[in-house]
Parts: sequence; C-alpha cells; structure tokens
Amino acid sequence: MEKTTAEEKFKDARAKKAHHAPIIDLEVLSHNPEEVEKLYLALVNTGFMYISSHGVDKTLIQEIKQVTYDFYHLSPSKRKELQEYEGKLVHSDTAFDLPPFVGIVEKDASIDVEYVDSLFHKYICEISKLAFRLFCFFETALGLEKGRLSNRLEPQGSQNVVCYEQTPP
Repeated sequence: MEKTTAEEKFKDARAKKAHHAPIIDLEVLSHNPEEVEKLYLALVNTGFMYISSHGVDKTLIQEIKQVTYDFYHLSPSKRKELQEYEGKLVHSDTAFDLPPFVGIVEKDASIDVEYVDSLFHKYICEISKLAFRLFCFFETALGLEKGRLSNRLEPQGSQNVVCYEQTPP
C-alpha cells in the first residue's frame, strides 16, 4: 500500500465535498482513525463541526444559559453593576452598552454579580481546556507537529483564539 502525501490527501478530501457539519465525538476521537478522518474532512471542507462528548458539565451549560437570559432582562443600571464589578473577570463588551430590547426588561429583575463572575470564570476555564484539547486533535488530524497550533492558543482570555501573528505559515 502506497503512502499518500499530504497534498494528495487534501485533494482527495476536497473532492468528497461534505456539505454538512459532522458530529465529532471526542471520546472516540483519540482511538478511532475513522473519527480522525471525519475531523480532517470537517476541517478542510466545511470548516464547521458539532462536538459531542466534550466534557463540559451540562449543569454548568444550563446555568450559563439561565444567567445569560437573566442578564438580558436586566435594566441598563443593573447591567452596569455587573460591568463595574471587580472580580475574576473583566466585564466589558457590547452586551453592557446595548440598549435593552423593548419590552424585555423585567421590572424587579436582579442578578448576583459575584455569582455571575464566578460562574463565567468557571465556564471560561472549561471552554479553554476544551479549546486546547480540540487544537491537539486538529494537529493530529491535519498531520501537524505537536504544538504547532496548541502552543499558540491564548490562555483563558476573553476569547480563545489562535494568535495568528505568531502562527508560522
């Protein structure tokens, strides 16, 4: 059996033209070459995928959804309390500056700013760990040397992005 080059593999993958976002199972990915191939196809064809078995606690996700809902039902003055809170995170973004949608503010709505700060800090830590795991899997699927992407991942910041200015061509 002949070994295919990276360029041949890429051309073959592009010819398959997947037009859907596949579901990538992280539990299976580390030991199943077919799942790695599915990830490769997602990366080079669609650029999108759904991740299952990601390990982020479902209760945490539900809490984040609820707090987000609650936040968007606050008056601007109550949002300002969270924005000005000095906790684990920096609270700034357009979410704090946008006027609330008409009819969405709940009259006596309030939010525990310390709880929100702590909850989002926990969530960002979990998402950061997930991002690192994904980048390691991306390296494997794309045939890159270990660390090529994962070493350029911003640590737990306001966003998890690859530092493009530091990523070699």
